[in-house]
Amino acid sequence: MLSLYLITQELTFAGILKSESEISASNAVRIVKNINIDLEEMSNIAEDYASWDDAYQFIENNNTRFIQSNMVDQTLSNLNLNLIFFFNSDQTLIFGKTICLSNECELIPQETAVQDLLSYNTLFTNNIDDSEQGLVLINNSPMLIVSHPLLTSAHEGPVRGNVIMGRYLHTSELAKLSEASGLPISMALFGQLPPTSDFIIAQERLSQSFPIFTQPLNDTKMAGYFLLNDLNDNPIVTLRADDDRLAFIQGKESMAVTAMLFVAIGVTFFAMTFFMIDRQILSRLSLLNRNVANMSSGEYSSLQVKVKGDDEIATLAKNINGMLDVINRYTERLEITVRERTKDLSENREKLKSIFNASPDPIIAMDLESRIIDCNTLMVNVSDFSREELLSLPALAFIAEGDRQKVSSRLVSLQKSRSGISRLECRLSKKDGSEFPGELSLSLLKNAHGLAIGFVIIVRDLTERKELEERLLKSERLAGIGELAGMIGHDLRNPLAGIKNATYFLRKKQGNFVGDSGLQMLAIIDKAVEYSNKIINDLLDYSREIRLELQIFKPKSLIDYILMTTAIPKNIKISDQSDSSLEIIADSNKIERVFNNIIKNAIDAMNRDGGVIEITSRQNDGKAEISFSDTGPGMPPEVVSKIFTPLFTTKAQGMGFGLSICKRIVEAHGGSISVKTELGKGTTFIVSLPIAGPNRSAET
Repeated sequence: MLSLYLITQELTFAGILKSESEISASNAVRIVKNINIDLEEMSNIAEDYASWDDAYQFIENNNTRFIQSNMVDQTLSNLNLNLIFFFNSDQTLIFGKTICLSNECELIPQETAVQDLLSYNTLFTNNIDDSEQGLVLINNSPMLIVSHPLLTSAHEGPVRGNVIMGRYLHTSELAKLSEASGLPISMALFGQLPPTSDFIIAQERLSQSFPIFTQPLNDTKMAGYFLLNDLNDNPIVTLRADDDRLAFIQGKESMAVTAMLFVAIGVTFFAMTFFMIDRQILSRLSLLNRNVANMSSGEYSSLQVKVKGDDEIATLAKNINGMLDVINRYTERLEITVRERTKDLSENREKLKSIFNASPDPIIAMDLESRIIDCNTLMVNVSDFSREELLSLPALAFIAEGDRQKVSSRLVSLQKSRSGISRLECRLSKKDGSEFPGELSLSLLKNAHGLAIGFVIIVRDLTERKELEERLLKSERLAGIGELAGMIGHDLRNPLAGIKNATYFLRKKQGNFVGDSGLQMLAIIDKAVEYSNKIINDLLDYSREIRLELQIFKPKSLIDYILMTTAIPKNIKISDQSDSSLEIIADSNKIERVFNNIIKNAIDAMNRDGGVIEITSRQNDGKAEISFSDTGPGMPPEVVSKIFTPLFTTKAQGMGFGLSICKRIVEAHGGSISVKTELGKGTTFIVSLPIAGPNRSAET
């Protein structure tokens, strides 16, 4: 009873802690999304100012009326901004203004702000379609920052510079995030002395690979910590979101009531049971036991069990006495029969054993009713079934379901012919359901009178031979693709470089003469050159040998990072239910490419009608299985059979190397990638990778 209570308590609190950790991690991801929403709002404001003819002309003529009319303190206050800077295309400050929206900050010297901003190169772009947003450190304080290129109101170039807007990530902004998420949020600068000791523990555990960490603060609060990087991908801020531990408190109260209930039930049950058993059963069974024990030293016929009463125990005693009489009569006849049958059985067993053990191949014997009657050790090893399991299964259980009819028909033909040997190739099935190629040699098993009594099946595993054939075919294909990639890389990159240089010269030297439509055509040429280079790089990536830099990490952290850095359309929902404790040993950069490709394919599949992407993970047979399921339109069988084939694609643009490269990466890790799909219901990709265990390390 005590053990049951302790196990119940341990399982209850372990489950509660795991659930709290998952909720806290989910809260952290939700707050990061709220920060991204704030950045998107700021980005929309910055885009309005950047794509404005007045601002476009101001950079050129430095018109003070533009500043007096639009850049007053009240404008920044209304927009909830601490900073707005105008830079020209040479990254020279044309105008800048900084204000404090409250008493939380000090007014930033413009020289300090400019120097800090110039350290983030991605803020300054000359591309019409480029923009940047994220976190930076300004005067050693975290700030939400956005940047847009300066264009005309028609969103046309050339780019004359950049508009940069910023908002401090201070108490008021944290309060806004807290209100949006419904959770208290606090902050500490990464690398500096945190305000509380729990931040010290969190910052020791947080890293680029593991940006989320959870821990209980006390019996009433659970905290989720997450690391925010600046635009240079350096960690600068640790945020903490607190949540109430209602489930833990209720669990403690429930376990206290359960403990009292267990004690009361246990005491009552023990007292009543002991009394009844001792009175009605134990004393009488003790007498019966002594009588039966005395039989071990005498003959059955000379002993009788004596128990008084008229119940089941007395009836049992009478039945034992009758059984003793029957046993005594049949013992002699049984001993004679056993000696004769044992001799015959021993001889037959030795013959069969010699035949089976002498064979270099797995062998099974079956009767005409398709029951396995014997098998050798090699058959046990090949099928992964135990000998007892094989003898209890139908004879064709180790044949793959799709080939069973073919093998059954061949056995019928062999029985009709009454002689000869029949050979055929088919798929064989192991205990775990996995299949492998094999060859069967079928022959009739006859008795001493020449009558068929069954079949002998010799099994040959063709896995190695098929793998060698497949590797040879694959190597020939890779060699052809590699030769093609080399030729394309050599013959096309030089003219592509010439085209790109020519468009650059026309844009710089002849930009004023070709007009806006000419500049648009030059931009189209640039994009076409970049797309051609991507095709060449995909060809080279597919044909090169894959080299891995293995490390141990959690797929959950990698998935969180990809989801935070991927633009998710509003009509698509993400359900990340992956196991945060699962660890794998792999090359994180290459696995990121695999996960990112699968997620983006799912987004493309549902981009028009929307849907849900569900991500799960589990440990299965020593491997980590990560599943990506979408509710898109699904794929027909003729597409599924070709999706991992190079140069096959269903998209309007693309060469069809994405999934084939993903398959090569996963297989280079010793893993596998598979797909399940149903038209009208969606598609699931399953990636299987080596799991990180106590005996594995990144060096192995």
